[in-house]
Amino acid sequence: MNEKTVPVDALHPEIASSLLNHIPDAVMLLSVEGEMFYRFAFINDAAMDWFNWPANVCGMLLHQMWPEDSQGIILKHCREAAASRSSITFNELVCLPQNRTARQMVLTPLFNERNLCTHLIFTIQGISKSSIQKTQIEMDHSFFEAFFTHSVDPISLWTVKGDLLELNPAFKKVFGWEEGAFKTETALHTCGFIPEDKGEEAEILFQQMLQGHTISHYETQRRHKDGRLLDVAITYLPIKNQKGNVTAGAISFCDISETKKLERELRNVKEQLELVWNNTADAIDLFTLQGRLLHINPAFTSLFGWTKEDTEGERPAIIFTPPHLKEELQQIRSQLRRGQTIVSLETERQKKDGSILDVLATYNPLKNKAGEVWAVIGVYKDITKLKQVQAELMESEERYRIIAEHSHDIIKVLHSNGQITYASPSHEKVLGFKPDELVGKIFFNTVYKEDVEQVRKQFERSIAENSMCQVQFRQCTKGGSWIWVEAIFSPVSGKEGLVQQYTVAARDITQRKRDEEELQNYASFDSLTGVYNRRMFTEFIDKEIGTAKHSCRSFAVMYMDIDKFKEVNDSYGHEIGDELLKQFVQRLMKATRKSDMIARMGGDEFTILLSDINSLKEVTEVAERIQQELRLPYHLQGHMIRATSSNGIAFYPHHGESTQVLLRHADRALYKAKENRNTYHIYG
Repeated sequence: MNEKTVPVDALHPEIASSLLNHIPDAVMLLSVEGEMFYRFAFINDAAMDWFNWPANVCGMLLHQMWPEDSQGIILKHCREAAASRSSITFNELVCLPQNRTARQMVLTPLFNERNLCTHLIFTIQGISKSSIQKTQIEMDHSFFEAFFTHSVDPISLWTVKGDLLELNPAFKKVFGWEEGAFKTETALHTCGFIPEDKGEEAEILFQQMLQGHTISHYETQRRHKDGRLLDVAITYLPIKNQKGNVTAGAISFCDISETKKLERELRNVKEQLELVWNNTADAIDLFTLQGRLLHINPAFTSLFGWTKEDTEGERPAIIFTPPHLKEELQQIRSQLRRGQTIVSLETERQKKDGSILDVLATYNPLKNKAGEVWAVIGVYKDITKLKQVQAELMESEERYRIIAEHSHDIIKVLHSNGQITYASPSHEKVLGFKPDELVGKIFFNTVYKEDVEQVRKQFERSIAENSMCQVQFRQCTKGGSWIWVEAIFSPVSGKEGLVQQYTVAARDITQRKRDEEELQNYASFDSLTGVYNRRMFTEFIDKEIGTAKHSCRSFAVMYMDIDKFKEVNDSYGHEIGDELLKQFVQRLMKATRKSDMIARMGGDEFTILLSDINSLKEVTEVAERIQQELRLPYHLQGHMIRATSSNGIAFYPHHGESTQVLLRHADRALYKAKENRNTYHIYG
């Protein structure tokens, strides 16, 4: 017996310590103390050496000395052996000092004369220094297999000679190719997976990988088996042995087709809007009712001299409205706050150099779905020269006729009874009528029938007030169609001061009308589904918080998305995915109240604002209707698709008193709902 051991308990004289100290297996005698504790009574030399325990370990409890990573399972087996009254054998990986491991273990109970279990003989076999390395390799291999098999990203493994080793399931799902398509001498290029114009690029990247370089998120294209080109981001990862030599290569792919498609669509829309905005002849500004200037176009700078830098942080009208028109400016703002459009206001505006321009100003309030004004578009036309022309016409109609005949605008002279007495040559180019085909006709008969009443009222008011007016209406063409025009009616009085005739100068604004409508829709609505966008939704919540705080009312915010929407896109394509989003919105509209506001936050995420709620039940009833409606299958291009939704709900003011907090808490509730999917969850 050496100094590391103690004599065996006298209750078991058959245990010969000298014998146990000369066997290769680790042997320990444990004294059983109740049902929970086991104390070391004897430890042979092999056990002391392998566990590197101190000399005074005998007498200590098992759980005080055993490695923590396997302590729980060993104590469990000790209890089982004592209770079963028979030996148990089990395998358990235990990491020991000096890079060794133990696997096979045996626990044998010993009994006294009263047949009570007083001791356990604990034997450990199969101790190996190489086991840890082998086990680590096995664990690494298992991890790799699990990652390779279950990864949602396509992965392919290649030899250094360019031979395919394996494709994971995601590769076959995303691209449609099977491994057999790559079993050729030039597998990388012959099957059509790599487009012809990307072959040289792919070869260079492959060779760089073989040289030990990792290439991350390289954006390019690969071809689906059905012929479609997919935008992908590729990562080339060299696989090296312990010596650092490349022995194989892993190539992973991320499908970014949807992202690229959205980028292209956004770029096209932006280019179209910028083209219109930058090239229109009219000066335009976009500003909020609070006076914050959002945009001015180049024509604005060209006409007034003011730049965006000059107007940032200021109320746009204050900068170029002359001081003597302060009262008029207040009236304009008052009308705009009520949502009224101000058309063809004849006024003055001040240029940056201090000079004054006569302009016709039109202000169009931009309204959201609830009819609330969130911004205003101002359009300004310089009529300084026109007013000079009108003054000259008071003295010489012939002089006016010469100017009119050389103008690109369509100009008419009307008798006070509305009969056309003169039409400029430009009518033939713009409307298709020769001048003599119009002379003698009643002007109102050339106006689109739905606009006649509006134009007649403006005409009659101008006569009564003996003042200029501007009106936008649709003018009929000779071909039977119509165009939008903006016309300035200028009364011409005789010596007695009575209006004898009118000059009407009109310009084709059809394209501008389309541009204004497109600009408003782009700024407020989601182009795919037609509901409000994220910016509009947050503005609605800001306003609703102010209203609710003043009236001590509550409202709710729902944050929802489509369960497994990515799988629909991956399985059926983005076209069907887009159609699913449209039908999803239609079902939301059907299930919600007329007063509720729906918005698309991006991707498959949507929000709903339920204003003026009286009880929790009122909200849950809406949520239940939504869930019931969305559980029904969708029929899209011959496919029946089931796509449920998860919904997170937050209440004002209980779950937040700001827009950011409410949205964040509704989003957290959504993720809680997504643990089970196809349900809703209230934050808290």
